Amino acid sequence: YYYYSQEPNYEVDITDVIETKVDAAAAHVSQFEPSLNKYNPDMPDLVKAEIGKGFKAMLKDGDKFVERFRREEAP
Repeated sequence: YYYYSQEPNYEVDITDVIETKVDAAAAHVSQFEPSLNKYNPDMPDLVKAEIGKGFKAMLKDGDKFVERFRREEAP
């Protein structure tokens, strides 16, 4: 499976786990402001909410959330 493929041919419904995905992403505080420039181990609630909005907008497909992959099978 290849993530961020330009030609995905497989999708997974992640609606039931979208909040877990947001929490997992937000756990990487050093990857987001304000910790990106000056490390702080705490994720501000506002930043976490923005991360959640971004992920949800990117993964929204109608009334569900999906992740798309390029699936390649061995010959």
